[in-house]
Amino acid sequence: MRRLSPWRWIAAVLIAAVPCVDARPARLGDLDEDGVASVLDIVLLNEHLQFRSRLSSALEPYADVNQDGHVTREDLVALGDAVLELGELPLPNFTPEVDYVPPSRSDAQLLLTGLAAPGQEIIVEGAAEFVAGIADVDGRFELHVPLRPNRVNNLLVSAVGEGDRFSAPRSVRVTHDAQPPVLHIDFPEDGSIVHDAETVIAGRVGDTLSGYLGLEVSVNGDPAEVIVGIGQNGTYERRGVPLSLGRNRIDVVARDTHGNRMEKSILLYRTPIIGPKMEVFSGNLQDGTVHQRLAEPAIVRVRQEDGTPIVGKLVQFRIDRSDGNLALAPDSSSESNWAQVMTDAEGLARVWWRLGADAGCGNNRLEVTSHGVAGNVFFCASASPAPARQINIATGNNQRAEVGGYPLEPLRVWVSDACNGVQDVPVRFVVESGGGKIAGADGAVVYTSVTGHAGVRLQLGP
Repeated sequence: MRRLSPWRWIAAVLIAAVPCVDARPARLGDLDEDGVASVLDIVLLNEHLQFRSRLSSALEPYADVNQDGHVTREDLVALGDAVLELGELPLPNFTPEVDYVPPSRSDAQLLLTGLAAPGQEIIVEGAAEFVAGIADVDGRFELHVPLRPNRVNNLLVSAVGEGDRFSAPRSVRVTHDAQPPVLHIDFPEDGSIVHDAETVIAGRVGDTLSGYLGLEVSVNGDPAEVIVGIGQNGTYERRGVPLSLGRNRIDVVARDTHGNRMEKSILLYRTPIIGPKMEVFSGNLQDGTVHQRLAEPAIVRVRQEDGTPIVGKLVQFRIDRSDGNLALAPDSSSESNWAQVMTDAEGLARVWWRLGADAGCGNNRLEVTSHGVAGNVFFCASASPAPARQINIATGNNQRAEVGGYPLEPLRVWVSDACNGVQDVPVRFVVESGGGKIAGADGAVVYTSVTGHAGVRLQLGP
């Protein structure tokens, strides 16, 4: 039977006593976590270097005793000096690990938690105040960080090692947002006189700090459809809002993801029509793609008070919002932002409507008028982005950071149809040189958000 050398017998006996969990020794080289440099630490490191019994991924960084970025036999020599009391095991100086922090919050104070070496001092810079604390015996730390109000806070979290040496910082980006969204009621105008029993309420909503995370709008307590755009340029639409004869108050409330709210109101006056009237016949409230013609024409009907069609009545169509165009026939290449049409034998007048360049809810509007006919008629349409056609750098280019550290800004790109962000497009980030890492790998695939953005955090190479 093959006999083990004395050193291998020692290794075989002692390695069994080493925990196989993610370890956090208080000092470099203390691989058995007993608080002192010992022969067992030498055996464990030697076995690792000989590829006979590898250290766990969590424990391996603690084998770099001389802190040169590599685990070699020189670390074994440094560990031996510590065992012979010719030197001390150094304190680790790794970049702290920080638990997930939501990108935006309304609370003025952030509880920042994470993992470092036991007993190590952790400092946070970039907040409203300088913050420092000590990791507990398990390496966990909790710090109460006051945020600068209503702005992006770029926090740098570092560990303090031997000789007040700072680790490469971990960057944490968090936005404090206690501001209400911006809200506009664009349609109908305040004080408008209307004739229909129901209407569309449409407008704009945005939040500079956290709008990209989502916005909610309600109209008289009922939810509206919202497209956030890139966060600051969102649009909303609520269809079928009932109106009674006389005075009608319309209350619109916008909320961001933190519950910050803005409320605005308008008054509409519904009156009956006396005399000739014009009404929407078909083609209202369609959905389409930017720069494309809607599937159905926009058609109005002009009638006498008794319902008799008015034939040969001149009707004018005009683009009221966005940069769409109108055509007089479905196959016509001649387009303009206005058109004049005579009513046919049924009192109908129609145009074919091409949507404008901007995507949104009810953000394309068409106004129709006719001289001597009471009231104006409006058509609303919503536009979706076209397929993605370009990618642009959004943030994070040309930054500087410490070797092995994390730049302040994430690397973010914007995927668009040349005007509007496009969601759910896969974007591949690849480290081409320098040895940096993205989430511990050489690259990552990230899908674009509702605003068309995709981003990653880069750790610089050695």
